[in-house]
Amino acid sequence: MSCANVSSETFPGPASSRVYRAGLEANRSFTLFIVARDAAGNYSRQSNTVSFTLPRDTTPPTQPVVSLTDVGPTHVSLAWSSVEDGPNVWFTVLANGTNVTQSARDTSGTFAGLQPETSYTFTVQARDFGGNVSPVSDPITVTTEASNTNDVSPPTTPSNLSGSNFGEETWLVWGQSTDDVTPQLLIKYEVYVNDVLDHTLIARGETVLYGTAGNINVFKVIAVDESGNRSEPATFTIDMR
Repeated sequence: MSCANVSSETFPGPASSRVYRAGLEANRSFTLFIVARDAAGNYSRQSNTVSFTLPRDTTPPTQPVVSLTDVGPTHVSLAWSSVEDGPNVWFTVLANGTNVTQSARDTSGTFAGLQPETSYTFTVQARDFGGNVSPVSDPITVTTEASNTNDVSPPTTPSNLSGSNFGEETWLVWGQSTDDVTPQLLIKYEVYVNDVLDHTLIARGETVLYGTAGNINVFKVIAVDESGNRSEPATFTIDMR
């Protein structure tokens, strides 16, 4: 068994040489030693140690390839891939030039909260552990579908809305809604403070926002499906006087 820092690799015997790869990263220093084990499970003492520093990685990931996997009235789902000579690669996804995913290890994603019958252009760029950046992917332009006019049923009202405040900062929590057409991960929530829309979010059951000090604050959360149907509001009141 060979060990380098906190990683190890086991090789079958007999062997007098081997290529070691476990846990190694470019431009970092490691100390390696070897331990032998017999058929009865007895271990030898550790060998002498060998220290080394790997050269810096100067090879960028390949240009990502992006493909469409799903599209609806308010969402686009994509998959992407890139070839990298090291173990770690992060991706940044842009929609119409704006970051929608930054430095993520995911190789697919669903981007919700879009407008129906609207075109969006996506690009992806990869970055490796050494800081090398790939060429930007070829753009992929997707037009969202029209809203489903046959869908007239609203989502369920967000359940068990509750909150706590720390000064003017308020933490709201609720049970996520369901819908007969729109998947739960695509349901949008409109969050209101004293009947004024504060912000929206997708597929979340919690948020942080601010009330008005010295007042009774009424918070409302409304679920909206991909066809634009809106649930009855869930309401929670906090006295900040």
